Amino acid sequence: ELDLNSRQSLSKISKKVGLPKNVVAYRINRLQKIGIIKHFYTLIDASKLGYMSFRFYLTFQNTTPKIEKEIIDYFIDNKLTYWMGPIEGLWDLVVIMWIKDINHFYQFWEETLKKYRQYFQQQNFSVYYQLYHYRYSYILEKASRESKVEVTGGGKPVTIDKTDFKILKVIAPNARIPITEIAKQLNLTPMIVKYRINKLINLGVIQGFRTNIDFSLLGYQYYKVDITIEKYQEIDKVLNYIKLNPNLIYIDKS
Repeated sequence: ELDLNSRQSLSKISKKVGLPKNVVAYRINRLQKIGIIKHFYTLIDASKLGYMSFRFYLTFQNTTPKIEKEIIDYFIDNKLTYWMGPIEGLWDLVVIMWIKDINHFYQFWEETLKKYRQYFQQQNFSVYYQLYHYRYSYILEKASRESKVEVTGGGKPVTIDKTDFKILKVIAPNARIPITEIAKQLNLTPMIVKYRINKLINLGVIQGFRTNIDFSLLGYQYYKVDITIEKYQEIDKVLNYIKLNPNLIYIDKS
């Protein structure tokens, strides 16, 4: 239920799962304490805000653990960074950034190369066009794929104001934050906050409210597969085949 909508109330969840509200609250808190639930986040379509999702892979060379940490912290501290993480295989690090202006990114990348070029053996860049987010139905004994799939990217930009951006900034890393708390932080009324969140949902800026789960604690390993399609006319067949996998988390087009 939290994967379907992590913002729904305890009362709604308790009715759906057939447990008392206090038991639901206890179990959610327990899952957070033992680290299975990392946090609840708001899924935002950056393309609706005029951003492109820019991804690059890096392979390190001639580094030490200290230097690698410095490089990772460098990307973490950059306000353009949306997500990043270490990976295994051909690449050592993947970074995803939201950018509005390719010139702005180029300036950033020039500064990056001046600092760390000697530590990059390989680098690969691509632009996300669309990202399809699937449900974590495979963690249930009876897996069932929900029909709703959130899609981010490829959208037409919409106009929102500073107050909307402030609300997004508060709710993005904490999807379950109460409306009253958002109102208190931003000096707004709860009614205005509720109206604006609904507006952002209707505009497609907010695509959903999800749960970040540490699947390694449930016995799962995470794999990302990059596929290059030579016969592009076969792309629909490839996508339909991939969608048959019940453990699918997301598909991105780049």
